[in-house]
Amino acid sequence: MSTIGLNRIALLHIGDMHYPDAIHEEPKADVKDPSLESQLVKLASPDLFSRSIAKALEVFEEYRIDVILLSGDLTSGGDIKGYNDCVNYLINSGIIDLTRQSTDSVHVVPGNHDVDWHLVDSASTDYNAKFDPLRRAWDVHRFGIFMRDFYRASTVSNSTAVNSIKLVSLNSCIGCGVLHGYPPRILAFLQNELDRANLANDIDAETILKSEHLDLPLVSEQALTDALAEIGRLPDEIQPLILTHHNLLPQDINRISPYPELLNAGLVRTRLLDVNRPVLYVHGHLHKPPIEVISTPRKQNAKVICISAPLLKDGFNVLLLEFSKKGLPLGCIVIQFIINDNGTAEKTGEYQRITICNPLEAGRLFDEDSSQILEHVTSVEPERFPSLLQRIHKTMGKHLQKSTLANLLLEAQWAGIVSLGDFEEKDSYGAIYGDCQYWVVRRLP
Repeated sequence: MSTIGLNRIALLHIGDMHYPDAIHEEPKADVKDPSLESQLVKLASPDLFSRSIAKALEVFEEYRIDVILLSGDLTSGGDIKGYNDCVNYLINSGIIDLTRQSTDSVHVVPGNHDVDWHLVDSASTDYNAKFDPLRRAWDVHRFGIFMRDFYRASTVSNSTAVNSIKLVSLNSCIGCGVLHGYPPRILAFLQNELDRANLANDIDAETILKSEHLDLPLVSEQALTDALAEIGRLPDEIQPLILTHHNLLPQDINRISPYPELLNAGLVRTRLLDVNRPVLYVHGHLHKPPIEVISTPRKQNAKVICISAPLLKDGFNVLLLEFSKKGLPLGCIVIQFIINDNGTAEKTGEYQRITICNPLEAGRLFDEDSSQILEHVTSVEPERFPSLLQRIHKTMGKHLQKSTLANLLLEAQWAGIVSLGDFEEKDSYGAIYGDCQYWVVRRLP
């Protein structure tokens, strides 16, 4: 490797879009004259949804995106036309490129707002049928990325074909739209009344009757079992990632609702930890971008890394998975982009670095030559990179390329062996760590 920077797989993570709401949303403006024609205000104000898409397109080229993750709620309130319109928008805008992207590299899951509750048959146990319109929205473009059952899996490699990730989409909206468990006669009455209210455009009656439907998030245990079986067979070099709509941990504010969280979240969490390897759990639903890590002392390598994306009009995430020279996953850099009310885009503070490799097993990461080089990084006091390079040349008696040492230090940083300071995490793919000449290296105790 002659350039500075580790092998990566780059992912674009897009959260809830709510396309019908976004295109009709009132513009962000401090309106002091309500008599002014609203269309003029809209013409003078930024379209935040479009600005976010435009920035995502820039990022696509900038970070050489390998994978696109769409975490549901493309529409609002079960509006199937809105879902179709959103799919068309994503394709026409270039976010989904039917000519360049493979179906393996694009994953989409349903959100609770994507389900048309009128399609829920209270007398049927076919919980998959209500997702058929969503499948058709993609199939019409001959881009069949919507799961045929309650989960979908594919393997994607980066441009070097050296590093790979296993993508698993899980449907967490199976229970969305089901009716309360009333006796059959009551259920039939409620369904008939809901159909009547819908036909009569009786909004008040429909709102009341819809309260009898449950927004019930859950994951199929069989789908989870099948997905985890695939993950369990993976070699250590392939990093598993689960994409779903709902969060695994409760949100950070009280939500007063009959079923506010994933019904079987505890089961899902326990089963993921039982795999005893780091798993990325990527989702939406919260409209906020928290990053949370779940672990257990019972399993040394168990770690569930939960990453949420904001509303698309507010921003999106870029995930950079970095791999060692031996092809093992090291860590994930999360870059969170936000769209300001004035339409400008920026990153939110420092990049979030989440370690995937286990520092207790750091020896697995390095070959004999690399281990010998790291033995010469002994100073617990800060040492400039050029000074360290020169000292290693002198003590080892052989020439060491600058890029070789720099990349080894980047691996050692993920492994918790050294700390690196004074490097700039710049925007471009190749220069994310800046000029290594200015790095400050320190051996960690």
